[in-house]
Amino acid sequence: MATDLVWLGLLVPSFVLVQRRVHWEAQSLLYNLTKRMDIALVIFSLFLLPGVVVHELSHFCMAKILGVSIGRFSLIPKALPNGKLRLGYVETEKVDFLRDSLIGFAPLFVGSIIIGIIGVNKLQLPYYGMLSPKTRSYKLSPPILFSSIKRIFGYGFILFLPSARR
Repeated sequence: MATDLVWLGLLVPSFVLVQRRVHWEAQSLLYNLTKRMDIALVIFSLFLLPGVVVHELSHFCMAKILGVSIGRFSLIPKALPNGKLRLGYVETEKVDFLRDSLIGFAPLFVGSIIIGIIGVNKLQLPYYGMLSPKTRSYKLSPPILFSSIKRIFGYGFILFLPSARR
């Protein structure tokens, strides 16, 4: 457990830095190809649209499941005055810490399930720690980070604690 937390602590900041760099490089490449920032941002937004839809709908559905009122909801990208690009958002009412954390955690959980389904069904990746629909048997997984659903919830909650909006 402690080793997993050390790896988590090392990997999360690395992933954040890599993600920012990849986004910057992709936007720069699109700008260099089109010579127009507005067109570059539209192409970049369209490329990320499937992930944005899954992400924002995860927030939306979890809020509905938890009985939290939803204000505004958008999947339309918008350039912000600070130079950043907002790809989508879901505004919810102010609620308790637990429900807010669950709403924040929803995209990680739903996205992980979708990635797992795509990996197993479309990319023919092996099953690790899942119930195999082909054999109806449980396969043991190698000792890897996030090897069980219980750990995914635990680590996901830790990851989203700092992101709670209130």
